Amino acid sequence: MVTSSYDAEYGNAAGGVVQIQTKAGTNKFHGDAYEFFRPNFLTARPYAFGGSNPPPVLKQHNFGGTVGGPAFKDRSFFFISYEGTRQTNAFTYLDSTIPFDLIKVQPDGSVDLSGLVDPNAGLTSDFCNGNPCPPAGTVDPIFDPAASYGCFGFCAQQFPGNIIPANRVSQAGLNTLQNFYPKPNLPGTRNGWFTNYSVDSPVTSNFDQVDGRFDHVLRQADRLYAIYHWGSDNQLVTDPYHGKTAVPGAGDADQANKQDDGAQSISVTEDHILGPTKLNEFRFGYTRYHLDQFSLLNGTDYSTNFGVGNITVPGFSATVGYPYIDLADGYLSGGSTYKPYHVLDSNFQFTDSFTATGIAGHTLKFGGDLRKLNSHPNFSLFPTGFQFYSSFGTAETSEIGRAHV
Repeated sequence: MVTSSYDAEYGNAAGGVVQIQTKAGTNKFHGDAYEFFRPNFLTARPYAFGGSNPPPVLKQHNFGGTVGGPAFKDRSFFFISYEGTRQTNAFTYLDSTIPFDLIKVQPDGSVDLSGLVDPNAGLTSDFCNGNPCPPAGTVDPIFDPAASYGCFGFCAQQFPGNIIPANRVSQAGLNTLQNFYPKPNLPGTRNGWFTNYSVDSPVTSNFDQVDGRFDHVLRQADRLYAIYHWGSDNQLVTDPYHGKTAVPGAGDADQANKQDDGAQSISVTEDHILGPTKLNEFRFGYTRYHLDQFSLLNGTDYSTNFGVGNITVPGFSATVGYPYIDLADGYLSGGSTYKPYHVLDSNFQFTDSFTATGIAGHTLKFGGDLRKLNSHPNFSLFPTGFQFYSSFGTAETSEIGRAHV
């Protein structure tokens, strides 16, 4: 690790410079293998947050090996290594979901919100001199958006009995509630509105890496060596609602991730000794890197299936999924704001350096470094749309005559 006083060849680096020396083979065969395993039963149980205690999950395998030796004695040598990692983990934390106990969908399709108790009802407030504000049991009134629209927002008319008639319910909105949000598994706070859901979200990660080096003595003054690196990684971070919603992965909303990435590089170097004090080194390098990230909902046309129109665009696969839904109080579901996300980089490098020693007690080194860098990111912002629902004190909807649940 070089952190200061860089040589000129590293002068384009803003931070530390990491120099890695790849191990080479010898005239004798050598190798080793290893395995590390951590089972679930050695893991402490996660905190239950007042609900059922989920089983502990932290299982990890690290394994690999190396082998090296001569291809032709005194002339050619090889060294190869492999490393693999397999890990299963789980995220556990407190979250919030829709307080379904306060919402009743009737057999005729109407939605009864007569039990929608205000989240602050019965709780003391500085705005009410430390008294409960509003009083315990206060139900939030649900107003008819068509009436408000008809008088340009200067009047309000509550639905009779706080029940939204079936013909006024947005079916797409109701489908979202019933299929993309889990039911609470904790009593919660503020009359059941918040911290009412204990998350148990599995995470898996698989990593593989191969490194190889081949050395060949061309003649006494020339040495050729080639180095190859390959790595692959895939991760799956499930959504907070894992296994608790009708639609698998419904709680993605950029809280989950399905990712595949990998890189490979090759470099070929030729060292030429020009004399006892002079050395020339030429190197060619190529690096290729890819990254693919997906929402858990990508690839299935949930938008059309559940009645959300004008989302899927024929021929544009990034729009096949479901909109990102934010219900303002932190209730998130749906697709991603930017996935699918793809990156493909292909970089070439040519370097040559000449080193001379013994020049009046000094060492002289000079050369050149030519790089061709190609980066190709490919993604769209809000490919399946972004829907945010909130208001200041009164119910609002963007769809005239419809009440969104």
